[in-house]
Amino acid sequence: MTHTRHVQNADALFAQGYNCAQAILTAFGPEHDISRERCLTMATPFGAGLGRTGGVCGAVTGALMVLGLRFGGDTLANPQAKTAAYAAAQEFIAQFSARNQTTICRELLGVDLSTPEGSAEAQARNLARTLCPKFVHDAAEILDAMCGDISAKSAV
Repeated sequence: MTHTRHVQNADALFAQGYNCAQAILTAFGPEHDISRERCLTMATPFGAGLGRTGGVCGAVTGALMVLGLRFGGDTLANPQAKTAAYAAAQEFIAQFSARNQTTICRELLGVDLSTPEGSAEAQARNLARTLCPKFVHDAAEILDAMCGDISAKSAV
């Protein structure tokens, strides 16, 4: 698959040291009128599996935020938007899981980041630099394919 600018941006942001959620949201968010700075700030606590708990991978939560921006609604008058956002989320999760067998950070890494021992092991094995780049890349690639031209929010 071609590496689009979104995928390249997500990969580069993660390589610079931003967490997985920050890399994904920041690669896509500015096209939805959310500043780079706001994306970085908003996504901060989602890294390392929801605040370093090893829960849902931050690349997945970052992608779900983007899907909300792309497909979600901002009024109760548009219930179809919620349905579309849920469908997009389920599709993303299915594709990410097909590539990686799970969306759970502790399962992806093989260590539990919520424990001091697991966190120490992840650091000793440099998992954030050896395993996580693939998850960020996969999430950006799937998201890019799902969203197509995201320069304009679709009318759902």
